[in-house]
Amino acid sequence: MSTVAQPLKYLFIAAFEDGHLFEQPEDDRYSKHVEGAEHNFSSFTDVQDYAKTSPIASFGIEGGGNVVAVNLQTGEWHINGLTYSHNEEDVDGKRKLVYYRIVDWVTVDGVTQDPVIAGYCIGYEYKNSKGKTVKRIITIDG
Repeated sequence: MSTVAQPLKYLFIAAFEDGHLFEQPEDDRYSKHVEGAEHNFSSFTDVQDYAKTSPIASFGIEGGGNVVAVNLQTGEWHINGLTYSHNEEDVDGKRKLVYYRIVDWVTVDGVTQDPVIAGYCIGYEYKNSKGKTVKRIITIDG
């Protein structure tokens, strides 16, 4: 079962510098899922685990005919076949992936309903030559 009750609108794919690819399963299960456990991590934990072996080169999400990806090596965005880039300050070191889902918890008559994904955030952060953290993140409706 997914980490939320509804099917995921967007699934991710991560490409690592060593050529390894990881595609998110539709049920969002972590490879070390334990049936019956009180809490299990999402499959994004597999990406974080593998990133200890090889850095993430690019990361994207795909669904509903849309593809949004970011190249962490160049800082370029690829959105539905078009490429965009920022005029960035000096990047001191590597870009670090930022990815999360915005989840809304709705309460009806005092009862909390199943969580609903309101958006998907994808991007990166880096430190500029002055040591300031800079973030480039876009949000796609869930």
